[in-house]
Amino acid sequence: MNLAILHADLAILHALKERAERWLAEMGLRLKPSQTRFTHTLNEHEGQVGFDFLGFTIRQYPVGQYHTRTYRGAKGYKTLIQPSQKAQQRHGQKLGDVAHQHRGNSQAALIAELNLMIRGWSAYYRTCVAKRVFNRMDSQLHYQLYRWATYRHPHKTEGWRYRRYWREQEGRITFSDGVHALALHAETSIRRHTKVRGEKTPYGGEGMYWGQRLRNSPATTGRVSHLLKQQANRCDYWGLYLMAGDVLEVHHRDRNRSNNTDANLALLHGHCHDLIHADVQYL
Repeated sequence: MNLAILHADLAILHALKERAERWLAEMGLRLKPSQTRFTHTLNEHEGQVGFDFLGFTIRQYPVGQYHTRTYRGAKGYKTLIQPSQKAQQRHGQKLGDVAHQHRGNSQAALIAELNLMIRGWSAYYRTCVAKRVFNRMDSQLHYQLYRWATYRHPHKTEGWRYRRYWREQEGRITFSDGVHALALHAETSIRRHTKVRGEKTPYGGEGMYWGQRLRNSPATTGRVSHLLKQQANRCDYWGLYLMAGDVLEVHHRDRNRSNNTDANLALLHGHCHDLIHADVQYL
């Protein structure tokens, strides 16, 4: 269980910590002393600035009057959320381990496993300030793959190895066997969180606004986003708006999960999907 408590007053934070400890004790849980600490996101406190949470580093940095919206041009700060150093190290180590384990396997097998890891990790961090980190992870992986190629062909020249395992595709050089190409972290576009407009409410009958937010949410997959747009943000069963927080299911009209054509897919509320598969007539 991960828990972060934020407040501007240190004394109140100590009181909230005690309250959290009492609440956890009722469930037979407790805070781990070695992982519980007080810190400040902008100024140094007990030798540290900022904190790591769920693989992210949350920290604020002082900036001048022309780099932030502050009152009457006073100096302010900006908040950056980035992949933590530990998360980067773990990911880089796992990529290197996969390359090491596939020294005797085909390039296609190596690419297939790496692509799953790269796309999953990049999708998790695509909502934060991660572009430079993505480029750095790609550079590190390139070095690991060159070592992989060197192990397989120790007596070949550097140029031969590159011609053997790297190809030019879509105007760039990529690790490829001519059919399968390695995905890049940097290919994942950053998707910023957009604040909810102050006058908007889920209960105000503005389903289109909330449907648009759901389509653009970083947590929404490409297929779901496409179906939301195609269905004008409405459930294909009853026609009610699909909202953030709803359980969404992709339904295959012909019950064949291998048929993923647009005409065969429909996005439904989870309970509507259950009704269909309970053999209730689908109108």
